[in-house]
Amino acid sequence: ANFDVDNDMVLSGVDSATEKSLNGPRVTNLIAALVGGTEQRYQTFLTVVRLVRKWAKSRGLYSNKMGYWGGVNINIAVALVLQLYPNACPA
Repeated sequence: ANFDVDNDMVLSGVDSATEKSLNGPRVTNLIAALVGGTEQRYQTFLTVVRLVRKWAKSRGLYSNKMGYWGGVNINIAVALVLQLYPNACPA
């Protein structure tokens, strides 16, 4: 069976903790779709998001609760950079 996390039906009947955990990948996919473009651009988006998250976590700077950027904030920032520099490589 295929599981499409972007389908709104996956949220029906789930508790709030499950809904919150599913919303992370859903928001990432939505923002990546808004960046648009080619498969390469999508992969660049995902690569940069993963690297920035890993960098921030390794330095203790990844936490909405502590006042730092969290996942959605990083997604938006990476999407903005990709819109400003559409031909940039992930490095």
